[in-house]
Parts: sequence; C-alpha cells; structure tokens
Amino acid sequence: MPSLITENLVEALFFDPSRPLTLDFMTVEDRSMMNLMNTCNNMSAGYSVADGEVELSAIRSTRMACPEHLAKFDSAAATTVQGKYSFGKNSDNNPVLIVTNDNQTAHFKAVPKTKTP
Repeated sequence: MPSLITENLVEALFFDPSRPLTLDFMTVEDRSMMNLMNTCNNMSAGYSVADGEVELSAIRSTRMACPEHLAKFDSAAATTVQGKYSFGKNSDNNPVLIVTNDNQTAHFKAVPKTKTP
C-alpha cells in the first residue's frame, strides 16, 4: 500500500502528517480498484494497465460536507493520483511509485498492509 512522500509539499496533503494520502490497490470481484485512504470522503477509482501504463477510471467519491482543510485534502488527493505512473527508488534505494502530471510529481513509498481480524 503506497503512502505519499514528497520534498516540495502540496500543503493541503500534509495538514496531518500522521494521516498521509495512501493508495490501496486491490481486486474486488475481478475488478482492479484503487482506494484513496485518509480522505474525508470515500474515494476510489478503477484502474487498468495497458502498454505498461496505468489508466484510472473516473474517481468516485461520496459527497459528505467536510471541514475546509479536509475538503482541500480530498481535492488535492484527486489531483495527485491523476497522471503517468512509474516505479523508481528513493535515496535509500527503496521502491517508490511515482505519479507525474503537468502540475506535480508525487512519490509514494510502499508500506505494509495492516491485517484486519
């Protein structure tokens, strides 16, 4: 489950460092899904891989009224996951997922999934 790391912070994503934007990739009933975690609203998108490129479907989201800082987090999260996906390594030689678009480059480090009872 990749978790966002960055050098030049998109401030809306880092109002609470203990709850970073986290992407959870999974298969649900034979569909590839990505959930955006730690958002105020429940947010997810289907994804596919074609010619080595990750393609997202439209992001689905609940429409709860969120405090302003959480609404900004949700908006920044949706923008951050749109772009070209690639893999690389960080300065510690650990794998990272890199999402690049016209406005930013986001680096997500891998974190272990927590097991639910």
